[in-house]
Amino acid sequence: MASEETTKPTGSAFEAEMRALQPILNQFMTSYRGKPPEMADETWLAEQLGKELPEASEQEIRHMSSDIQKRIRQYEMDRADLDRACARGESKSAWFAKRMTEAAAGGSTAQYGAYLAEIDRTLEENNKLLLQAITRKDGNISGNQNLDGFIAEQLHANSFNRQAALKRSHYRAHVAVPEGKYPKNSVDIAITDTSSGTKRMVKRYQSKYGKDAPSTAQYLKNGDYRNQQALVPKNQKRDVRSRMTGNKTITDHIESPDGITSKPVTKEQVKKIQERVQDGKQPPQDSWNSFTNKELLQNLGKEAALAGVGAAAISEGVFLAQKLCKGEEIKGDEALRVALESGADAGVKAAATGALKVASEKGLISALPKGTPAGIIATFATVGIEDAKVLKRYADGELTGTQAIDHLGRTTVTTTYGMATAAIGSEVGATLGSVVPVVGTTIGMFVGGAVGYMAGASYGNAIYEGAKRIVRTARKAVQQMATAIHAAGEAIAHAAQSIRSFLFS
Repeated sequence: MASEETTKPTGSAFEAEMRALQPILNQFMTSYRGKPPEMADETWLAEQLGKELPEASEQEIRHMSSDIQKRIRQYEMDRADLDRACARGESKSAWFAKRMTEAAAGGSTAQYGAYLAEIDRTLEENNKLLLQAITRKDGNISGNQNLDGFIAEQLHANSFNRQAALKRSHYRAHVAVPEGKYPKNSVDIAITDTSSGTKRMVKRYQSKYGKDAPSTAQYLKNGDYRNQQALVPKNQKRDVRSRMTGNKTITDHIESPDGITSKPVTKEQVKKIQERVQDGKQPPQDSWNSFTNKELLQNLGKEAALAGVGAAAISEGVFLAQKLCKGEEIKGDEALRVALESGADAGVKAAATGALKVASEKGLISALPKGTPAGIIATFATVGIEDAKVLKRYADGELTGTQAIDHLGRTTVTTTYGMATAAIGSEVGATLGSVVPVVGTTIGMFVGGAVGYMAGASYGNAIYEGAKRIVRTARKAVQQMATAIHAAGEAIAHAAQSIRSFLFS
């Protein structure tokens, strides 16, 4: 599965894209500052987009303008609600969990709820299949001395399917259990592609869990396992590989074409589970706690949002804005500065979004391909401008480092919530994981930094100084952030279960 880093040009390529964006951004800001006071922002934006994108229909232009304005207004309402909650002493994660549950009651997260329900169904199915793997037909626990091998197979399938459900993959793994006697050299674990409604097998694995590497290697040599990859214990892979001839693939995990993997397990781990269940104790259970907090935060679209800051991405965008603006004659715009400092900057965000949308439609920004919804682009611009204002306040001494990180976190939590509950169909799945990560933050912060310089050299330089300092501050806050992530993971798991329970009880 491609990560967000793979979608972003590196070094000079990214700089070239932002350099191409800069004159479009300047043009939109100049046009916005010159619009008649009586003209509504939405009307102005539609006119400007129409001039820049003459190939788009009038209806498409109106939709773009309306979508941008709607997303910005929604951000402002959600952010105000979050700020009030924080003033009452609530945490960002608690606010998020509460709002997500409320949104489910309104039906706006039906698609998101279905996603959560699929994860929940997978966990329940995993528990059932593991129980079947250790139980005889008469309902009693198997006394087979090699039960650990069957347990290993099911654990691999279960951990793979957990990740597949969490990451919206259409691949699934299953242990091949025959009705009667196991055929000689039969497949132990298969990965199938379910995208077309049928289960097309794409990977085959033969699982061998000997007491040590020599034993495992001998088991593999004793059979004919062509067209199957050899799945072995976690700590035996290298030794087993050295004992095999030919180009046989030896692995300690199963993996689908889109990069979903199972969790490697050792011989000792599965042996302990065998001893546990044969001693009359319950087998390990899959639940939301089976995911690490990092997995939950990443794949439910919250990584860094609840912890507060992606310092590297923030600083990169601002530093590039400073580099491109440095040396230029900057005539600071007082009205723009007042708008940013007062918070009455919805029109500024709309203008910045319009510039990004035009650049996207003209193919100038690879991370925002043509057709990227205007509302999604508004998220990037909004985050960048909001975070730039936080950095300036930090540089001016209005906020401490801890407060700055908290406010950066509020920005991202608010936008993440807006994305999670957006009733825009296909946008939800495609963008839940793309609000926070590196590429969107960096583009947004370039916009925020550039707009800051348009408000005046001193304003832009303050944003730049704040970005430099936030990196050092973030490093010092690592331990605090780790604690926040842990709490956030618990809150997300609780919110997910609440949504699932409401929609599918």
